[in-house]
Amino acid sequence: MTSSSRIFVFGYEILKMNILSCNTVLGKVTSSKMVLFLVGFILCGIPLAVFVTLCVCLNMGPNAFFNMLLSNLCLIALASYVFFSVTLPMECYSYTTLTESYRNYLTFSGCCSTPYDSVSYIPSGWYRISGAAGTQLLTTPVSSIDICGAPYGGYFNGTLPTTAGASVTGTFCFYTGSPCSFSVAPITAINCNGYYVFYLISLSVGSKYRYCSTS
Repeated sequence: MTSSSRIFVFGYEILKMNILSCNTVLGKVTSSKMVLFLVGFILCGIPLAVFVTLCVCLNMGPNAFFNMLLSNLCLIALASYVFFSVTLPMECYSYTTLTESYRNYLTFSGCCSTPYDSVSYIPSGWYRISGAAGTQLLTTPVSSIDICGAPYGGYFNGTLPTTAGASVTGTFCFYTGSPCSFSVAPITAINCNGYYVFYLISLSVGSKYRYCSTS
């Protein structure tokens, strides 16, 4: 037998002994011990990884460390915003704005400011109330005529949604001499996370009604 053959046989015997030793060790490892090993690896490995990362960052210099920290905080903030942000209905971005001061029940009294809310001025669609008109439809009952700059004003007979993206449907009641003597429905209100949009129904030509608003 040549020297190279003897070396090969010797190496093979050592390898076989190592395999047998490994099998013996693995045979003594139970599932519970393996779980403990994994738990220990996680508890020790994560702090070690954080420590190594900090060491690397500190070796980069204070400016580089600050920039990396700031970038990571921005990424965390962006991920949190995307995860927790509310998806608003498309109606929150597509509406007509009503800003007339005479529409505001709290700041204007009397009659009569034209145009009234007939179909020629307010066709059925989505509207946002802002500016001098206030922020929302009036939700408290009215009991008199000649309000909100029109002979017959009214209010939204419903509760506005308090959750962003939520919507409610109700009836709009007009006072023409008795409570809710004329009404239109359905009137829908959507909470757009800071403001409301309302689906208003057009009123007949020549009518003298007003969708009253408030602040």
